[in-house]
Amino acid sequence: MWQETIQIEGPYNFNRVLERHAIDPLKQVDFTKRTIKVPILIKNSPFVVEVTALGTVEEPIFKLIGKNANEDSIKRISEIFQWGISLKKIHTH
Repeated sequence: MWQETIQIEGPYNFNRVLERHAIDPLKQVDFTKRTIKVPILIKNSPFVVEVTALGTVEEPIFKLIGKNANEDSIKRISEIFQWGISLKKIHTH
């Protein structure tokens, strides 16, 4: 098992993200724990990464847990949740 903690630029409303991803039957969402299990493929190998929100909308922090850690899985999760995109202008609109 591996674990990684990531902090991104806020604002980022993970509760709304969970609502959107809950529609996908492949993803397991727990609204109470603010957690989602995300299946991903890296080089044709399946992985499941559990993402838990630890922070707030203004200061988002996430804990990632999985069985096989590598930079590709962290990068893929970052792409899925769009952590590399600043949402500041959108949030204030």
